[in-house]
Amino acid sequence: VNLLDPVSTIISAGRNIHFLATESTWDEPFPSFLAVRAGAIPRKKFVTDSRSIRMMKGWRDLGGLVGLFPEGERTWDGRRL
Repeated sequence: VNLLDPVSTIISAGRNIHFLATESTWDEPFPSFLAVRAGAIPRKKFVTDSRSIRMMKGWRDLGGLVGLFPEGERTWDGRRL
């Protein structure tokens, strides 16, 4: 479980996959750079985020792929949250 999971999944699929990413991803320059170029979908934590749901549906309706990692977030020691 690390930052390269979405990248390796996209490379393996051979096409872009739009993953959910917490809004805090956009607070740091390098993760923000990667998220924007990968077409990541920002999501709010601990609330129902209807905006991110609409964005996922929009990508799906355009024929895009949306990816979700069920473990939720990355951790430093690999444990699931």
